[in-house]
Amino acid sequence: MAKVGLGRCAKRCAAVAIALTLTSLSACTSNGAEATRVSPSPTPRVGPLGAPGCSPVSPSGDFSAEVYGTAVNGTVWAWFMAGYPPAPGIEDKTVWRVDSPGAVGSPVFVLIGPAGEPGRLSWGPDEHSGSSWDRPGREFGTGLVFTTSGCWDARVTLGKLTGDVYVEVA
Repeated sequence: MAKVGLGRCAKRCAAVAIALTLTSLSACTSNGAEATRVSPSPTPRVGPLGAPGCSPVSPSGDFSAEVYGTAVNGTVWAWFMAGYPPAPGIEDKTVWRVDSPGAVGSPVFVLIGPAGEPGRLSWGPDEHSGSSWDRPGREFGTGLVFTTSGCWDARVTLGKLTGDVYVEVA
């Protein structure tokens, strides 16, 4: 009789263990909140976002000249082609990836200097039809000129997206 009781317990314990395992597996693969939390993000973890006054500057991504912007309603990436940090008075070809649901048209770029003075775009934005740079969104190129050293805000707007890349110009 003891063997029958032990057999039933073992079967119940095994059934409970299987149920718990299946529940755990389904939580990791379902479309629920748990799956979202453990799934890799399309945006890498790059550290604290940039803030006004470059406290802190916008963080670099996979390489130092790739910078992740602080954005509302989307994402913004900048790739400073002439080197990072940019130098004052030298045109920097900057490639941008701008991603926002439903955003159409051309983005507007504004440079705001350390004392609130405007920088300038020497050209662009020019939309690129394709690229090997693997970041989300539409790609644009600009020619940026930072006129002085200090903290600059490169701001982009496109539809409901507003993004800022805070960069310390050396």
